[in-house]
Amino acid sequence: MGILDLIRTGKWAPISKASKRKSDKHTSSLSELMNELGVRTSSILKSYEVEENPDKKTIDHYLAMQNNDGTVKAITRLFAMPIQSAPIKILAGANDTGEREFIENVLMGPMSKGGMSTPLPFIVADMTRAIFEGFRLYEKVPQIIKEGPHVGKIGWRKLAPRDSTTIELRSDAQGGFMGARQQAYFAGQYVDVILKPEKCILFTFQRERHPLYGESILKTAYYHYDKKHKLY
Repeated sequence: MGILDLIRTGKWAPISKASKRKSDKHTSSLSELMNELGVRTSSILKSYEVEENPDKKTIDHYLAMQNNDGTVKAITRLFAMPIQSAPIKILAGANDTGEREFIENVLMGPMSKGGMSTPLPFIVADMTRAIFEGFRLYEKVPQIIKEGPHVGKIGWRKLAPRDSTTIELRSDAQGGFMGARQQAYFAGQYVDVILKPEKCILFTFQRERHPLYGESILKTAYYHYDKKHKLY
């Protein structure tokens, strides 16, 4: 307080120099940088494993739109048909030693030669449902090929579509994909299974809206669809 001492005594009081503080700066190590600390978003659910779909309109709402409105149905076909009709071609990589032919056989070849019971053109057509439902989930079912030129190799028996209305997506502590839970009735039996992430293929439409559930392209149209059908 040098100014107050000067006014009171007419002399400057000695002012001690502040001790130099040690730097508390810390450079993060690579292992520290590799840890993910934040989370993707907030959740009202106590368990992070159950991922909440933020869309208050369910997939059943969007399916009803397509089933009940001819205009909506025509629009969905307009989106889907160019994708479904596009040719599929698998190109060989550098120094290919038969990989391209094997992949093409597994994805599009006949079952008698180790191909899938759900060939790739069918999967592509089915994936277009994600445009209107937000996401599509597939269960990977491998097989050991027993016939054809690739006997003994591991391929895919099928990429089995799972009805989105029966699926609950699961997330890890940071909101990343951790598989799914399916609850459904099939052939008179109740099915309740956990599909681990390595068993799944998740296709998400408009992932920037939600990284797991995505968002249906019909969401903004639902308000007008609902008002129109209330007038019928």
